[in-house]
Amino acid sequence: MIDKRIQKTKRDLKNGLLELMKERPLEKISVSEICEYAVINRVTFYSHYVDKYALYNELLEDIIENITIKTFDKFNDLKNREELMDACSLLIEYIINECESKKQILLSFSQEENSMALFILSGKINKHIKELFNFIKEKGNYPTDFISTFICGGISSNVQSWLSSNEIDKATFISLNQKLIKDLFSSNII
Repeated sequence: MIDKRIQKTKRDLKNGLLELMKERPLEKISVSEICEYAVINRVTFYSHYVDKYALYNELLEDIIENITIKTFDKFNDLKNREELMDACSLLIEYIINECESKKQILLSFSQEENSMALFILSGKINKHIKELFNFIKEKGNYPTDFISTFICGGISSNVQSWLSSNEIDKATFISLNQKLIKDLFSSNII
């Protein structure tokens, strides 16, 4: 079990980094600035992280874990396409909810200088979608990698656009994305 003080220190450092990233890209943020914002000294920072990129990677992992762990706890033995469709539908809901709760962070990631973060997040979500597809025994018409990349790219683009515009309410947005997945499954494309 991790010490509560360590958890607090790491949380404060991550929050400091997130707040600073709202103003400028990671490359222009120093460890000293992160420590100053988090009210933590540099020695403590380096006792937990090698550099700011290690902190950044752990932050991205936390976001992904919040999305995927909920899904994989429920779907670890998918038997057919219908169960896979339900898992993908649930994953979409979790992705949208988590992205909305991290809206400011993700919008700062989507700035041109931070676009690598969206690429990393998308890649990690894609990996988990592939794992969902690998759970089922019955395969569709296309290779798993092809379909998971297609789904992930579409979801990522839709969510990024929705976060930027908020033209429709969240419930409608979730429903439209879930319906699209169900339509793909029912058309035997997936």
